[in-house]
Amino acid sequence: MNGTLRNIAAGLAMATAMASAHANLIVNGGFEQGLSGWTCSDADYCATESSGKPGKALVGFDNTGYTSLSQDVATVAGGIYELRFDSKANFLRGNEIGYSFKGFSDVTWVPITLDYTQSSGSFTATGKLTRVAFFLATDLNSGTFFIDNVSLERTGTAVPEPGALALLGLGLAGLAAAGRRRRA
Repeated sequence: MNGTLRNIAAGLAMATAMASAHANLIVNGGFEQGLSGWTCSDADYCATESSGKPGKALVGFDNTGYTSLSQDVATVAGGIYELRFDSKANFLRGNEIGYSFKGFSDVTWVPITLDYTQSSGSFTATGKLTRVAFFLATDLNSGTFFIDNVSLERTGTAVPEPGALALLGLGLAGLAAAGRRRRA
């Protein structure tokens, strides 16, 4: 009986460790190190500066079409990931902010607000590398956009990993063996 309790405790400890392993996969999501880790393309202006919050945020301005801000992130095929970020614009009219995991053909547009608002979205990775991209646009003289506190965490797996199945099998085998010993 004592060994069974130890096995259960070890399994719970392992499950707790796996659950706390969620970490932000985005490099420099608060833009405290400028644009380090990010690629900003097709922008008239793309930099970081204070924006009414502690620390820095991405600030961009574009009058020539869409600007993209992207980062390639290591992912696991079948892993489920959640993206979170804060965004705002100087003007409601003429500004667009969206994000995508598959390029411009699959953009999710977020509501434009004058105060920071958190947005989120999730996806299932299809390979070892996923490009997290933001698409931003302003009309001529309509203002700037801000993005801050970008995070990407793995929240689950679409298909159980072999290690998780093996752990489950060992746990069930241990419970079955403990039950047999108790009857004998």
